[in-house]
Amino acid sequence: MSKNVQMKLIDAENDQRWDAFVDMHPIGSIYHHSCWMKTIKNTYNYEPYYLAMEDEEGIIQAVLPLFHVKSRWTGNRLISVPFSPFCGPLLNHPEYMDNVLNGLEEYVHLLDVDYVQLRFNMNNLPIRRKNYTADYFYKIHLLDLRPEFDVLSSHFHKSCILRPFKKSLKMGLELKVAESIDDIQDFYHLQVKTRKRHGLPPQPLDYFIHMWNYLKHHKFMKILMAVHDSHAVASILLLQYKDMIIYQNGASDKKFLSLKPNHFLLGKAIEMSKREGYRFFNFGKSSPQDVGLIQFKQRWGTEEYNLPYYYYPKRLGHVTNVESSIRYRMMTTLFHHMPLVFLRKIGELTYRHLA
Repeated sequence: MSKNVQMKLIDAENDQRWDAFVDMHPIGSIYHHSCWMKTIKNTYNYEPYYLAMEDEEGIIQAVLPLFHVKSRWTGNRLISVPFSPFCGPLLNHPEYMDNVLNGLEEYVHLLDVDYVQLRFNMNNLPIRRKNYTADYFYKIHLLDLRPEFDVLSSHFHKSCILRPFKKSLKMGLELKVAESIDDIQDFYHLQVKTRKRHGLPPQPLDYFIHMWNYLKHHKFMKILMAVHDSHAVASILLLQYKDMIIYQNGASDKKFLSLKPNHFLLGKAIEMSKREGYRFFNFGKSSPQDVGLIQFKQRWGTEEYNLPYYYYPKRLGHVTNVESSIRYRMMTTLFHHMPLVFLRKIGELTYRHLA
């Protein structure tokens, strides 16, 4: 192990060493990849800070991507990485954690941010420093795809998963894989409807267009649609990288939920992912307050893991726990009754502040 290392900023979007390092690192994810960084940067206009640690030969030994989120509403902070469930530091050796945190803290003070949020996954090494707060609020659910599909499906809940999935196969639904950027419009139409149903604004259309432009070329994403009578009635957006498929976004038309299109798409996605050789299906991040969603994910035979989020300097309380606030509940009620055109505009104006 080299002792002569240096933290510096590099251009992760053009320096091929960054993606090469992410590709080879055991826990390097799609959220560390430059394609994802470009999606986030060009959608929300955040300033990126791609921290890398080099040895004396110019070989990268650790990376940490950060984005500077400046908002009068939600504060001034660094996040690794906005709109990503996890994206912690990647280290070639545990001892490099101190180097990375020292470099991070320099930028916290240089940029005069209120705090930094590091979104670790379950495989990241924990931070032992006293001036960091660990928050284990969010959960993630993984399905191991390595057993045969018959074995996998034997762990699906019979009445809540297997029966609706089998029903969906008899209801005349057809599976469509999005082939062009024009399909993004159908997906987004469903997305806006679904967000309104949940009392939330949708992310900007540009977010999904950038995702398609930067990720699809590398086969890092796919969109699956459940089609009934030539109309898309539900859709899911999947990210795919290395051995993992990630459920990133889902949407459906309430009028067709009796056809069980969400069960249809998830069952087909799991079948497809296993057939294509992926080892894990990631059902995405969940708030523990969304009990129904967590139960739904558990009933697919998944394993639940904590997502440790670290804050520097220390912050009191669960800073990620916003869903329980009175203001949050008032806003969801308002959005639920808002016309779609206004809800879209609010999403375009406000999402960059949420991160």
